[in-house]
Amino acid sequence: MALRLRYGLLSSRPLFVIGIVLPTVIFVAAGWYEFRLERNRVRNDVLSTSAALAEHGQKVVETTDLVLARVLDRTSEMDWASIQSSKPLHDFIAQLRDELPQLESIFLIAPDGHTVANSRTFPLDILPDVGDRDYVTHAREGNSGTFISAPYNSRIDGRLTFAATRVRLRDGKFDGVIGATISPDYLHEVYSAVIDYPGHSTATLVRTDGVVLFRHPPLPGGVMKMPAQSAVYEAGKRPGDRGIFEGPSAIDGRQRIWAYRRLTNQPLLVGYSIDDAVYRRAWFIDMLFMAAFSGLLAAALLLTERVIARRTASEISASHALLAEVERRQKAELALEQSQKMEALGRLTGGVAHDFNNLLTAIMGPLELATKRSSDPRVVRLLGGAMQAAQRGAALTAQMLAVARKREVAVRPLDPNEAIQEMGEMIARTIGPMVRVRYELDPAASPVAVNLVQMEVTLLNLALNARDAMPGGGEMVLRTERLELGAAVAGLPAGDYVRISVVDSGEGMTEEVRARALEPFFTTKETGKGTGLGLSTAYGFAQSVGGTVSIDSAPGAGTIVMLTLPRVAGAIPEALRPTTARAVAPARILLVDDDNAVRMATREVLEDLGHEVVDFDNGRAALDTLARDVAFDLVATDFAMAEMNGSQLAEAVRQRIPTMPILFVTGYAKDDGLQIWDGRNTWTLDKPFSSQDLARAVARAAGAQHTSAMT
Repeated sequence: MALRLRYGLLSSRPLFVIGIVLPTVIFVAAGWYEFRLERNRVRNDVLSTSAALAEHGQKVVETTDLVLARVLDRTSEMDWASIQSSKPLHDFIAQLRDELPQLESIFLIAPDGHTVANSRTFPLDILPDVGDRDYVTHAREGNSGTFISAPYNSRIDGRLTFAATRVRLRDGKFDGVIGATISPDYLHEVYSAVIDYPGHSTATLVRTDGVVLFRHPPLPGGVMKMPAQSAVYEAGKRPGDRGIFEGPSAIDGRQRIWAYRRLTNQPLLVGYSIDDAVYRRAWFIDMLFMAAFSGLLAAALLLTERVIARRTASEISASHALLAEVERRQKAELALEQSQKMEALGRLTGGVAHDFNNLLTAIMGPLELATKRSSDPRVVRLLGGAMQAAQRGAALTAQMLAVARKREVAVRPLDPNEAIQEMGEMIARTIGPMVRVRYELDPAASPVAVNLVQMEVTLLNLALNARDAMPGGGEMVLRTERLELGAAVAGLPAGDYVRISVVDSGEGMTEEVRARALEPFFTTKETGKGTGLGLSTAYGFAQSVGGTVSIDSAPGAGTIVMLTLPRVAGAIPEALRPTTARAVAPARILLVDDDNAVRMATREVLEDLGHEVVDFDNGRAALDTLARDVAFDLVATDFAMAEMNGSQLAEAVRQRIPTMPILFVTGYAKDDGLQIWDGRNTWTLDKPFSSQDLARAVARAAGAQHTSAMT
């Protein structure tokens, strides 16, 4: 019996090891692996969400900066009494604010610290004194550029907000502040949408000095600045544009994973965090199931090989799921790289447009002069045709710069049929010869009040989507029709509308894909072939003018994307004609441009206008002449030049002749190099330009010099 007992214990030991020890080892190893997997998943979520928030924040700041620049430009020739009493100015800033949901209001502050105008009320019966605000103090101290203020309570409605401001200068001295308050409701809506775990996630917009501009959810106890020992404060002092932290929060002590991104050229950080409890709770639940599973596995190992086989099949299935998850995350990273490639393409487009503007400048000037000096009707007719072609080229470069987001366009009533026909060549060239384009345009489908460039970009995006849906070629139809709604339909109130449809004969969408097609970043295209922003951008454009986007599609039946916009009553007004340049005495002008053809054409036009011109192909030769001869009324210089650019030349000229007016001539949009000269007795002329454009620019600059000399 003793032998049998000993034999039984010995014979059961392998089963004990297999049934108890082995499942325990597997349980611990799997638990450790699952813990790391959950933790890494949360880390990736934090990193990707902070990147998306940073991209959104960058666009908000850049758009706000453009608004401030437009207001500064609009008021550059106005005194404060005129600003306070100008109804057109109030309508202008009110329209800017209405077009941008991220802005709460736009305001103008006089040098004495009183708010004299804003986009909410006209006229202001009470002029609030905000001279103690940090953005006024910052401007009075001689600082330039865009300033992001600390949060404050509005003295009009008491709401907590913050502002982006720029200083207004006159003769290089402080002359008030232009600002725009950022809407807390807008930020709340955006940040609420990206929060993955309400109650356990935070999204924060903060200055690099630790001042919290916005946080969802709000900081407890009304805290408006992060403690010096917090990860947020430490991130603001670190070099680099991104980072990730793990540890206890300096605010509430919770263990968190927190990632941040620094906005480009801004003292701002966008951060996103998730509590450790989120992945620990998910891991604990997984471990409970895993423990139960391991217990069943132990029993199964002691009973039958059949359960062992099932366990093996389950492990293989789990491995496949893990590989699928890893592949999905790799695709998300590649999609982010594609978005960055699209930004680089925009920069390339702007550069090509810059070079093309130089060519057009060298063509348009001589054509105008030749037209003036010819009396042969046939020659004049031929020259007129050439000038029209050059002007079409100028319009094309303006479209390229708009697509590259380098230049603003006006908002006005327009005929969508004309806009579609004018884009026909660009669309055909973009989608290629494998797709046949057909037009079905309703003459009654006009007019609509939209931003022309936004509409062109939207139509181009929809055309590209249609092309991608027909990889083997097919037919695309651009259709317009007038639509009268007698009752509210799909969120649109009853009224008169214009529907613009882009129809393709492609693969079509499933119901699941169609339901998500308008979501930002959602795409079914292969990695590297789409960003998922085309349809969501179209939807945002339509909503901004009171319209909507709808999709009709089925697998194998093609797709119809319908852009429904409110129709405007009345006829389309004629574009305002530019005013004629005021008369100015002949000036002596120093002209600098490294492009010989552009410089020759510009000189000929200036001399035809009665001015005396001394020209050079580089800045150093021009400076050598100024060292011997200072009797010039104006320096006109190209901005983008080799060795010494226009900004460097202007700085050297001002060191020798501080009062010399300077005219920058550029084929690109304003960048940081030009913005630093705003309000410093300088003017900007965009290429290509007509003789009237050049005459007006010289009249403004030379006229200002004469006025300065008289005073």
